[in-house]
Amino acid sequence: MCKAFGASLLAYWNGQLEAQHTIERDDGYKEEIAVDYLFKTYQEWTLEEIHSLKHIPSNSTVLDVGCGVGRMATYLQNKGHTVVGLDSCSTAISIAKSRGLKFTFLGNVCTLKKAPLFDSFDVILMMGNNFGLCGDIPQTEKLLTRLNSFLSTDGLLIFSCRDPLETDNPLHLAYHKRNRERGLPPGLIRLRIIYRYLVDDWWDLLFVDPSTAEKFLENSGFKKIALYQEKGNSTFFLVAKKQR
Repeated sequence: MCKAFGASLLAYWNGQLEAQHTIERDDGYKEEIAVDYLFKTYQEWTLEEIHSLKHIPSNSTVLDVGCGVGRMATYLQNKGHTVVGLDSCSTAISIAKSRGLKFTFLGNVCTLKKAPLFDSFDVILMMGNNFGLCGDIPQTEKLLTRLNSFLSTDGLLIFSCRDPLETDNPLHLAYHKRNRERGLPPGLIRLRIIYRYLVDDWWDLLFVDPSTAEKFLENSGFKKIALYQEKGNSTFFLVAKKQR
């Protein structure tokens, strides 16, 4: 599943600081992504990321969904939180451990039946556009409902997502149009990752606008308490609280 993605992470970790992988969409659109963004230190984070994490209470138990190499998980751990890094890529988990992350869990959040390692969490993170990593709308709502059950009373869900409607790129607009004609959400994309000669499997990722994300949250037992989005940036960060 993550041979190409994992190899690009390992290349950077081993000193190839210019490592890049390619994200290919099923309409042929390709984008080169520098791997260094997955290793950014706190000093390099966006203000929106920083503001979002300030909502985390002291000494929280945190589940970082799609933790990657532990960019946020290790920072939070160093701040005194107990953090479990969850990822489906074994290479990412291995690097996160090497960076000092104490608790990791190799698995797919879309198929998890219970909270990993702990009975519940005070905070669940889904950063790096992981909000829609289970694909379509029904699966996303099922995931949110399940994550709600993983949270303690008044627990927080913090995530980022790219608003697919914030674009004037004709290739993206044509993709949205094709989706609508097929009865699909405009921001549902099918993609795969390529690194050198390695090619990962195709998978679905859902992008939604903030108002749609809020509706998903309401349907899953959450209430929005904060939204952060830099003007001109399509990525937004949303903080929601579990409702009693």
